[in-house]
Amino acid sequence: MKWRWDQGRLDYLRFDNLKECARVLITLEGVQVNDGDPLRKPLMDKVGLPFAPGDYRVWRNYGRVFKCAMLATTIKNELVCTDLCRDIADSSKAITVDEYLSYVAPRFYYDSPAFQGYSNTGPQHFPFCSILKLLLARVASGQPATVSIDEIFDLLVGNTVTGLESVEDLGKLSSSGYAAKGDEPRQLRELVIFLSQFDFLKWQRPNLILDVDADDADAIKQIEALAQPIVAKRQADSDQEILSLGSSQSKDFKPVEITSRTYNEDVVFTEGKKVRVTHLRTERSSKLREFYYSTIEKPYACDMCEVDVTTSYPWVDKLLEVHHLLPLSSPIRVENSGTSISDLVGLCPTCHRAVHAYYRAWLKEKGLDDFESYEQAHDVYAEAKNALNS
Repeated sequence: MKWRWDQGRLDYLRFDNLKECARVLITLEGVQVNDGDPLRKPLMDKVGLPFAPGDYRVWRNYGRVFKCAMLATTIKNELVCTDLCRDIADSSKAITVDEYLSYVAPRFYYDSPAFQGYSNTGPQHFPFCSILKLLLARVASGQPATVSIDEIFDLLVGNTVTGLESVEDLGKLSSSGYAAKGDEPRQLRELVIFLSQFDFLKWQRPNLILDVDADDADAIKQIEALAQPIVAKRQADSDQEILSLGSSQSKDFKPVEITSRTYNEDVVFTEGKKVRVTHLRTERSSKLREFYYSTIEKPYACDMCEVDVTTSYPWVDKLLEVHHLLPLSSPIRVENSGTSISDLVGLCPTCHRAVHAYYRAWLKEKGLDDFESYEQAHDVYAEAKNALNS
């Protein structure tokens, strides 16, 4: 069983971009995708990505993105959106990346209706569930909670793991000797990076890391529940199967709550907005702090007030907190070199709290639940920094 993905589309499969795509797609539902190129201008204007090359219809080159993401398909060349697409596009629901992935991960399987050769009669293989269970097996055995691309090929792909096995069974796997061929490594790497948008996962090439303390039994239990494949009767027609996979309901969104990163003050601090609570939990990730401190040359001066905390507090190591400049519902951006920290800054605790308070006031004034783009998030952070130093 070949594990496939829509390679070369990482930016388009980043959750904040998928949200923008969803908002465009629902406005175009019913258009004939082969009648000219009706998706190109609306998607380029709203999402800000090139959807290259320009001499091919968008649906021809990016239809698989929307199918893999369970957002849309076509029936007789007519664009049809899924319930999941409508949920994501609905700003009042404020769907987070963890909620979205908690829906997709246990439902995506091979042979996928997003690819040619789909059949509704063969065995199903759930790649995301398999990967999560392998990570949980590492935790259960006391090993580091990390798995490499080569290990996924060797243990999961080579042993034709379906994802229906237990965590205990995956802990007993032996090497298959499977060696990836052709474009398989790139396809698998981009599938894994897509999955790494979960708050409890981190990508540091070539490894996927489970970013949960081994003694956080509640979070581990939730992840194991999330990693159970959802097996349902399959439609014979691939397009109808995409619609079935995307027929979401509110009860289907079950994000993992990492309680060790949630404080009682969060509800007051964020006015109860779940996207902001999710953002705060992300910033408290121990792995994120490790990435930041291991990469920044001088991670000791607060980016806001510019105070060198090692001078003021020489007895405290790594006092700065990591602040995430991206839109609040967005995951850390991942690039070929690993986890990008270009959108992270170090702030002293006082400035960090003040910045979030500035965000809260700005969003409330604008009537928004979240920032609408990278640029907007960066601009508002700059406003807060200028306000402090003016």
